[in-house]
Amino acid sequence: MAAPTSPTLKDLPKVAPDVKSELEGFTPDKLKHTETQEKVVLPTKEDVQQEKTHNALLQGVEGFDADQLKKTETQEKNRLPSPDEIQQEKTMQTHLDGIEKFDANKLKHTDTVEKNPLPTADDIKTEKSA
Repeated sequence: MAAPTSPTLKDLPKVAPDVKSELEGFTPDKLKHTETQEKVVLPTKEDVQQEKTHNALLQGVEGFDADQLKKTETQEKNRLPSPDEIQQEKTMQTHLDGIEKFDANKLKHTDTVEKNPLPTADDIKTEKSA
C-alpha cells in the first residue's frame, strides 16, 4: 500500500478569502477539552429471543420442501340464481324504478287539520270537583 501524498495547490478546493484567513489563524489551543462518551446499547433478552424466533422462521421458510405438498385440483362452482331469485330481483328493480320516476306534481293538495286532544276548561273543573 502506497503512502498517502499531500495534494498539490492546484488540486485543493477554492476557499473564500475570509474563511481562508480564519483557517490560517487557527490554533488548537482555542479548542475546549471534552470527554468522549461511547454508548454501547446491548440488546435485551426479549430482543435476542425475538431475533432468534424470526431467524428460525426464515430458516423454516427457506428450507421448505415443496415436494411434501399434495396435488389438489380446484373446482370452481358458479352458482346460478334460481328463477325465484331472478323474479325477486326484477320486482325489486321495478319498485326502485317507480320510486325514481315518481312525480310529486300528481299528488292532490290536502289541508292538515290538527286535533287538540287536551280537555276543555269545563272538563277540568268537573274532574276537580268530583
